[in-house]
Amino acid sequence: MTGRDQRGMGLAEALVALALLAVALNGLLAAQWQARQLQQSAATRLLALQALQDFAARWRLNPRGESRYRLALARPLPHPTTVDACESQACDAEARALADVGALALQLRRDLPRVQWQLQPCLDAPGSCLLVAWSGTEASAGPEGGCLDASGVRLAQAHCSVLLLP
Repeated sequence: MTGRDQRGMGLAEALVALALLAVALNGLLAAQWQARQLQQSAATRLLALQALQDFAARWRLNPRGESRYRLALARPLPHPTTVDACESQACDAEARALADVGALALQLRRDLPRVQWQLQPCLDAPGSCLLVAWSGTEASAGPEGGCLDASGVRLAQAHCSVLLLP
């Protein structure tokens, strides 16, 4: 047997196999990246929902502070510097409401990038809604780039949550 009788893979076949492997690995990496982005988006949305649910529960426990809650939520999202002041001392209903709004603002600013809120009438239910948006989504209803469309349905790519206020 001479060297000419042996058959092997040529350079062209090896390059084609390597190119196919690179395409397959690129597809796997893209799928992994997209799964990671979706997981991160879901985790952020969950943090927002938990903060809003906690706030709603606090509001229900302090119905006498309703007017103070609404006034504080009608302002832009504050930059609170301390945690709940009412944890270490007794507070009346208005102070409790301000402390609750401050705690919500602190939690949202800690957990969500570029967060904002807006208090407005609900589009699909009677009453007021608190729109919380982050990551470049506007806390508003209406045009593209906002949280909700004109009928009150959350836009597909919007990073936001809506809380129907008590």
